[in-house]
Amino acid sequence: MDHAASYAPGSFHHLNRVIRSYLRGRGGELRELVSPGSPNAGPASYFSSGMYAAVVCNDYPVAWKKSSPVPKRRRQLNRAIARFRPPDLWAPLSRRQWILGPVSGITDCLSWPAPTPDMEPPIPPGRKMPGRLKTLVLAGEFDSITSAREARIVNSRFPRGRLYIVPNRGHASELYFPFTSKATPRIRHFIRGLGG
Repeated sequence: MDHAASYAPGSFHHLNRVIRSYLRGRGGELRELVSPGSPNAGPASYFSSGMYAAVVCNDYPVAWKKSSPVPKRRRQLNRAIARFRPPDLWAPLSRRQWILGPVSGITDCLSWPAPTPDMEPPIPPGRKMPGRLKTLVLAGEFDSITSAREARIVNSRFPRGRLYIVPNRGHASELYFPFTSKATPRIRHFIRGLGG
């Protein structure tokens, strides 16, 4: 829970409120929160940890060369940590303590197999997005997984793309949960405009 919640900063606040409510004898929200899925969401077993790891370790950028053997990857990671700026970003924790800690998840792919000729890149070389495709790209201002900078790169691939950096939001569902997020009316406006 703590690992997933770190992607959405509001999660801990919501969890604290729900637990306080439970301790006062109102457990409905907590039961809903810990249920394996929402109604009609399908079985919880549908999520595949292996598929998730394959996407993260094959498609996401890492601080080492993926073709390097594991001991060399460790050295490359250590050099990247030493060069990281600003060095006090996670003070009072050192950059090494934070980056190598369990929440960052950065070492999860250190021993992932090196790419083979059969592996396809997330975007095939020379591939262009359809010029007439309307696209809305959202990014949380404080997203530590898919940053606003990366969202700008994605948006640049779509000639008719629109980018919205959602203020004070983190990753994925944090963009629009609760539904008071500024992303929600933007999404609705974009969808309404697709018919025209």
